[in-house]
Amino acid sequence: MRIFLVRHGQTWFNRQKRLQGVCDSPLTELGIRQAKKLQEYFQMNNISFDQAYSSTQERASDTLELLTDMPYTRLKGLKERSYGHWEGRSSRLFPLPWLKVSPAVETRKHAADRVEKTLLEITSNAKKDDTILVVGHGDSLHCFISQKVNPKFTHFKNCSTVELSYDGSSFTYKGYTWPAENLR
Repeated sequence: MRIFLVRHGQTWFNRQKRLQGVCDSPLTELGIRQAKKLQEYFQMNNISFDQAYSSTQERASDTLELLTDMPYTRLKGLKERSYGHWEGRSSRLFPLPWLKVSPAVETRKHAADRVEKTLLEITSNAKKDDTILVVGHGDSLHCFISQKVNPKFTHFKNCSTVELSYDGSSFTYKGYTWPAENLR
């Protein structure tokens, strides 16, 4: 089974370097172009999807709708981490270490566990040769990948994708691609 994890396209808050978390902001023109560039990458590499899922947040579902016109399911387990009262504030003001800020901030471990549980639910409803598209968020997807799959994974840029394989018992990291890297 192949799984493509995608971070949504650039949003207004991304551009302003604000923490979004569970709050939302719309895709920018650049974010829309990033999604179209990723769609081209999938088409050029003959990657088509049997199933598609997104976070319940609009920036993720809007990105998915730019990537494919197939029906999809929105899942709460794919939402971004909650940053509590830091939501909407400048990311430059967010103190470190992230885990000791406030009880309202979701821990990295909790986010990783939540995304893993959701991906296991997705894979339990798939065939072993399915290719699955999952559109979510940079931090929650990064937590999952770096804690559960590849500890060397360091970043998840807007409209980049991580390919995983799943053999029925574990996820394997296959690679990272960012087709929109040179878009400005």
